[in-house]
Amino acid sequence: MWTVTNAPQVGGLGGMPVLMEAEPWAPGSDAPPPPEDTVVRWLSNGDTVEQVGHSKKVHGYMVMPIRCLRPGEDADGKGDTAAEGWVTRRLVDKERARGGQHVVWFDEAVGARGAARAPPEPADKGAGDDAWAAFMAK
Repeated sequence: MWTVTNAPQVGGLGGMPVLMEAEPWAPGSDAPPPPEDTVVRWLSNGDTVEQVGHSKKVHGYMVMPIRCLRPGEDADGKGDTAAEGWVTRRLVDKERARGGQHVVWFDEAVGARGAARAPPEPADKGAGDDAWAAFMAK
């Protein structure tokens, strides 16, 4: 789980675009906003998202695939399809660092790394599992 942070507002749109493709767009940069036909939705500071795959480096930025969580929804939220896409998580290229500082637009949410999720239910033991346990106990 990640929370949007340090994302300046882009007009009345929001601070961080969720894009259809794994392309970086840095909030606060001189680059124009991405074309609207590539934007799934806009996120603002404080919005929470769930990472749904592996991050990757693209053009000096770390981008990650996410699923937008609705207010009050947890990471296991089921039901309607939530918006999914790619966001720019942080700057990787130190040469582009603003003022010599590492630029980050997402912070890991408190209780993340699986703490918010219940552990998976153990699978039912088959007859072979009990026989193996009996053999190992000897």
